[in-house]
Amino acid sequence: MAAFVGMRPAEMYGLRWPDIDIREDEIRVERQYSASTRSFESPKNGRTRTIVLTAPAKAGLLSMPRPVDGDAMVFRGRKGGILTGRTQHYYWHR
Repeated sequence: MAAFVGMRPAEMYGLRWPDIDIREDEIRVERQYSASTRSFESPKNGRTRTIVLTAPAKAGLLSMPRPVDGDAMVFRGRKGGILTGRTQHYYWHR
């Protein structure tokens, strides 16, 4: 999805379902996950932005199961934890 919408990895780790507007084809980038502080912070440069939700990214999101908790993170680790660079490397490392 990151390649289709141009989000930075840390921004993807902070993406929540309410940040995605399927009808308007928009994603609001309002936070990123910082591995060094283990917390959510403002995006790079401290500026939020709205980006276009492209058709391939939208199709991928629509195929994902939506959690009962409407404010849940979009991308999570297998055990439900926050997806980070370290866990992402574990899942996709050759």
